[in-house]
Amino acid sequence: SGPVYGRFKARHEFVDVTQPAGGKVALNEIWDVRLWAAGGPKAGLWVFDLASTHRCATESPLLLLEYRYGGLGFRGAKEWKDSNYVLLTSEGKTKKDGHGTRARWCAQSGAIDGKWSTVVISCHPSNERFPENMRIWDSGGAFFSYSPVQAGDWTFKPGETHVFRYRFYIHEGQLDKEVAERAWADFAEPPQVKLEAAAPAKA
Repeated sequence: SGPVYGRFKARHEFVDVTQPAGGKVALNEIWDVRLWAAGGPKAGLWVFDLASTHRCATESPLLLLEYRYGGLGFRGAKEWKDSNYVLLTSEGKTKKDGHGTRARWCAQSGAIDGKWSTVVISCHPSNERFPENMRIWDSGGAFFSYSPVQAGDWTFKPGETHVFRYRFYIHEGQLDKEVAERAWADFAEPPQVKLEAAAPAKA
């Protein structure tokens, strides 16, 4: 932890349970999570980034078949459903027509005991298959995922590294398209600092 961000890393193993002897690890993943000192309870604002790195665990390629689920998933509170749940993507799609489309960000709002809060999930331009396809429930509760495998079969080859970066921007209050767009821009196109040597002063 520190004054700018807190951080942790975690390793995950994805196991093919169809293999004998209890299964075989097919994919290794490393999570690198950073929670930024960007607000907190007083400001009603929280920001954290997730970088997910995938590598084959064997000497054989891993084939991921096209599917509607997969990738980064988010499930909202149980109270977030029906008229108490609103979703909007960067392309103007809602929970009624968003499934299977692509977007730079997806914002979701819901209320608990009458108090609204919003989660904006952004995918980074460096991600493969950006902007990524999404799995969105068109009715009932709140479920969303970035599912790039919706775009078609995908082969991860031994020795390759696949990195997927996402930002969660969480704030109190109802969904605001301008806030969501700014949150994505801060993540995807952060300000750059360029230092140049000054020309020597003339005598």
